[in-house]
Amino acid sequence: MFYNIFMKDKLPAGFTQEEWNAVTEDLQEHPGTVNDYRKVLSRFRAYGYDIKTVTPEEADRFFRMLEKEAEEGRLSPNTVHRYQVTLRAVAGRMQKSNLFAGYENPFSGIIRKDRRPKRQYTEETFADPAVIAKLIRQIPSFPVSRQILYESMYLLGLFPHQLEKIRVSDFRDASDSGKIRLYLQEEEIPGRSARKRNPEISFTFFEEYTTRLRQNNPQLGHIDDTRNYFLTSRHLPYTYRSVYQAVRDLCVRAGLPEHAVTPYQLSLYGIMRSYILDREIRRRSALDLLLERASSENETRRIRREIRKCESVLIPLARTGWIGTWDRQYPASRMKIIHDIIGQRSEEELYRLMDIRAKKQTWEKRP
Repeated sequence: MFYNIFMKDKLPAGFTQEEWNAVTEDLQEHPGTVNDYRKVLSRFRAYGYDIKTVTPEEADRFFRMLEKEAEEGRLSPNTVHRYQVTLRAVAGRMQKSNLFAGYENPFSGIIRKDRRPKRQYTEETFADPAVIAKLIRQIPSFPVSRQILYESMYLLGLFPHQLEKIRVSDFRDASDSGKIRLYLQEEEIPGRSARKRNPEISFTFFEEYTTRLRQNNPQLGHIDDTRNYFLTSRHLPYTYRSVYQAVRDLCVRAGLPEHAVTPYQLSLYGIMRSYILDREIRRRSALDLLLERASSENETRRIRREIRKCESVLIPLARTGWIGTWDRQYPASRMKIIHDIIGQRSEEELYRLMDIRAKKQTWEKRP
């Protein structure tokens, strides 16, 4: 395995190279996951436990200790959840490997019914829109490949773990229109049945941006290439660490502290922005149809007023970056994030976070 050979000097404590290869088998194209495994195993050992010898009773005691630390504010609920899920996943891989004959997953069943804590959207969760604007102004100063990475975050709202998974073959030609369509796997929504999940979503880029995408790869959209699309200057797949470094470079280039904005904040801004833009595009199209069918002068005037309200939001956003449209409907997993933000904050707050100075509109409740 190329990835494991490359990472020889970064084995987690207590593992031989052969054992680590067995645990990370088939994960060579997911360095972020491997890195999470390594960090959590090292922390687990630092607490005085060895995953190869820990008993179910000790595993349960460790989980309870983590939950107590979360209650006392020393760990976040998300960190506790990540430790629990990662340890269970690693132990499950060990149980399936012949190298760990007779090994039983000590974490099995302990968190079977647990759910990831609901994310809290506080003031600190979001980046200042004025700071985001400064970053955006600096993006053209970077190479095109880096520009596309940043734009995928602040225009599409793709998170680092999603950027890591995108392959060249995920970009496909959109019929004979001359446009490219990007296919993504829909994120799982807790509590939603498998029947209701949409396994694949897509975004169609406009022709102008398609030309931009093909600057680095003229055959993009026409080839079946499973290599990572986003590569660093060293031609390695992006990991969370390298995305973090890229955002830090952008902050420094803008004359800001290097930690002024995190990758999560930049992508979250993109989710909010792309949703509002998508919603207003669809709303504008619906208003045009209503205008065509208006049966009185009063109704026509009312619809035109609604169109002006819509355009007061749509036009400023489109001018600062409109590269394509989500196909069919806005992704459900992203809608959940938007609804959570509005539920915890407010509609007015969302407008403020996007620096949108427009008359308040009614947000439709979608199922």
